[in-house]
Amino acid sequence: MEPGIISKEYYIGRYIYLTGELRKLPDISFARIGKYDGVCIRFTDPETGNPVRKRLTEMNKDWERYRVIAVCKLELQKQLNKLLANWKSDHKGRLDVLAQDYELCPDTDNRFNSEFWNSLEADCNPFPKEFPTVHNGIIMRSDFEAEVAGLLEDMGIEYKYEVALDLGYRKPFYPDFALHYPEFNRCGFVEALGGLGGMKYVSHTSFGFDAFANKGLYPNRDVVYIPADREYKPDQESIKRMIGVMCDTLARQYIRRKS
Repeated sequence: MEPGIISKEYYIGRYIYLTGELRKLPDISFARIGKYDGVCIRFTDPETGNPVRKRLTEMNKDWERYRVIAVCKLELQKQLNKLLANWKSDHKGRLDVLAQDYELCPDTDNRFNSEFWNSLEADCNPFPKEFPTVHNGIIMRSDFEAEVAGLLEDMGIEYKYEVALDLGYRKPFYPDFALHYPEFNRCGFVEALGGLGGMKYVSHTSFGFDAFANKGLYPNRDVVYIPADREYKPDQESIKRMIGVMCDTLARQYIRRKS
């Protein structure tokens, strides 16, 4: 398969995951019912086989249970819509047709899985932010980090900023971004290296290389390093391609053609 900015394999894996998660959920969506917020529930009557539609407002005792399902379904649909829009920019043909020939085989043994992701708390780094910038309500250390965060959002990749990562040293390590790939049951990490002109920064970055590698987290497969300094900063397409290498590497491990 010829790769675009993001490979077809990654799109296929994410499409299979998102559509599968949506199928698991009942047909519930938000609706306005008179002056109240509500949900619309559609299902088939098991006795008659006829379609049934029920509407509940926030006054109903079961409102919260149905609201949570509606929120989850809405978020998954938004992610799917973004994926399909990005697919049109990257590739030709119909993703739904292509995905029919593949299946997901998510990782079951890797420590850096979805359970690990759920244990991570964002924004843990106590080191002062000298040049803070706010992106999406998160105080980040630089405009460069904020730009990378925006590109991750455009790509539909969930992230947590500066989690505390135990890599076996006396102190935790704080990668710029931890990423979640639920379709593969895996996490990845992105380091936006915007200060490579400074020796102290380079020394800290070198420590990060070793710390990741000692835990079996390797460049391009598990960690993306995006280099920049005062004279050079990659453009947005280049940054997407760097992140896309990790997306592609993971996807090729965990999707396969149906026999």
